[in-house]
Amino acid sequence: MRIFGLIASFLLGAAIGIGVGCGSSNPCSGVACPAGTACSLADGLCHCGGPSGEVCSEGAACDPVAGVCVSASTLCDGVVCDGGTQCDPADGQCKCGGSGGSLCGDGEVCDVTRGVCRPVDLCAEVACPEGERCDATTGTCRCGDGPTCTVGSRCESGTCEPDPCYGVTCTGGTQCDPADGVCKCGGAGGAVCGAGETCDPDAGACLEAPNCLGVTCTGGLSCDPADGICKCGGQGGAICGPQQICDLQSATCIGGDPCANVTCTAGTTCDPEDGTCKCGGRGGVPCDIGERCIEVEGTPPFCSSPCTPVFQDCNDAEEACYYDAIRDLTYCHAPGMAPVGAFCGASLDCEAQLHCDRESAGTPGRCRYYCDTTVGPNQPGSCAVPSYCDPVFDARPDMGVCKDN
Repeated sequence: MRIFGLIASFLLGAAIGIGVGCGSSNPCSGVACPAGTACSLADGLCHCGGPSGEVCSEGAACDPVAGVCVSASTLCDGVVCDGGTQCDPADGQCKCGGSGGSLCGDGEVCDVTRGVCRPVDLCAEVACPEGERCDATTGTCRCGDGPTCTVGSRCESGTCEPDPCYGVTCTGGTQCDPADGVCKCGGAGGAVCGAGETCDPDAGACLEAPNCLGVTCTGGLSCDPADGICKCGGQGGAICGPQQICDLQSATCIGGDPCANVTCTAGTTCDPEDGTCKCGGRGGVPCDIGERCIEVEGTPPFCSSPCTPVFQDCNDAEEACYYDAIRDLTYCHAPGMAPVGAFCGASLDCEAQLHCDRESAGTPGRCRYYCDTTVGPNQPGSCAVPSYCDPVFDARPDMGVCKDN
């Protein structure tokens, strides 16, 4: 009977969770319940609304206000979060880190990378003048221990001092030296250009410019050493008209007629929007050095370098070299599709190496190989035997096409 009593006591102790070396008897020990729920000692589970509430099934969450389980998606329906926060399906609130995250308070922002709330950085978008620093507690600029410097002064070693460059406007690529308020080529510590010199802002050095000797420019203009003319931006810049002023930031003339004193070359025309010479004028594109603007009927204007039709020497291997007899110029363009001998309306209809040749004005043309009329048979640029090189109608003397005898 004593043995039976010991066994019964052991089984009873196991049933109620009492035993030597079995750890804590609290089933809620180490259990972390979501917001709005509490662990019940009866089963060690998280119950919505308290230990006597219901246990939310998978796909449901506890509404902490009503104390009942609801569909997890219901609480976030129509909720729009901002500032990097996300809706927590457990309570429908926007939190930093989403489900189980934190509610950011006043003066805090959500750090999306770490998913935690952090104090607002008042200096994040503050740009202080040179020598000053931003005070993280106020988000304002300070010079040393004092406030920001007033207009006309600058911060030097923690003290506001008069700014020698205040009100100084430098031209011709020069910059104001804050040490003495003098416009110098290269700015602080740079050289002061003398008479007959002009500043090269890229090199930060004064260059000899005899054409600018005795020339005084005003209104933001500076002397162009190439011709001694006052221009907006100096060398290669624009000549501003009587009703225009020079914008030093963009080095362009603004106001009035931008094209008033602009002379365009290489087939380009002035764009009245900005006074720049472009291929196609308004809304066109500027041509690079060595290029000219080509206008062929049925094709938008385009820039091209000159080339040799006989040898097809365009820089782009996918382009072909053509000759314009009307304007007496050569250009590179994507080749056409018409083969040798086919009828054509323009040279761009023909494949590479072919010219649209007409017997006379107004007659249909045929695609024929280019050749050089100045070379003999079996020479580079000549036609394959038995064809001969016939001069192109109304073209320069050396330009020809291959025809059969």
